[in-house]
Amino acid sequence: MLYNIPVEFLAVEVNVDKLQELRINQGFSQRRLAELAGVSNTSVWKIEQGGGANPATLKKLADVLGIRPTDLLKKGR
Repeated sequence: MLYNIPVEFLAVEVNVDKLQELRINQGFSQRRLAELAGVSNTSVWKIEQGGGANPATLKKLADVLGIRPTDLLKKGR
């Protein structure tokens, strides 16, 4: 039996400047980072546009960049 239950995913705020800096310093395009992380390039683009990220996606990106996922979180205002 299938259930039609809406599911909400928690999105976390990402420090976009840090993500872009790390990506560029390691020589990755958005597309290449996405390929290495196993996510869509649209996901990386949306995150870099300030769209927030699913924690699982953030972990995949952080793993490729060699950092902790928490290093990519936006700090308190």
